Amino acid sequence: MNKKAASVLMMVFEVLVVVFVVFMVISTAKSYAESDTVIKINAANDFVMMIDVLIATPGDAVVEYPYNLSKFIILIDSGGILIEKPGDSEMKRVIRSFHLPESYSAFGGVREIENVCLEKTKKDIILRECDTEEFV
Repeated sequence: MNKKAASVLMMVFEVLVVVFVVFMVISTAKSYAESDTVIKINAANDFVMMIDVLIATPGDAVVEYPYNLSKFIILIDSGGILIEKPGDSEMKRVIRSFHLPESYSAFGGVREIENVCLEKTKKDIILRECDTEEFV
């Protein structure tokens, strides 16, 4: 076999290896991004930011979380938020803390509900199921 043909075959083999490695990296990253742990972490961080915005908002307000959370249990109190799947171990729970101004309180919980809302009423932040007619 001449050197030119061997060089072309080696280059084709190298390109195939690179394409395979890139495919494996992308598929691994995609599966990690779609995992429940990542969804729980992102949702907990989103809820903390939503609480901060509600506190800064004058008057009463209702905010619907724009993602389906029907696989999770979500609990909130004045110190933090907990998100878990039914049957999760303590290691898989996601807990985020937040700080409320004096005289504010946060409470509520939902279990496997698709549409979840945060409602600010006076100085209370309430986690609850959204009413379907509420945002029409």
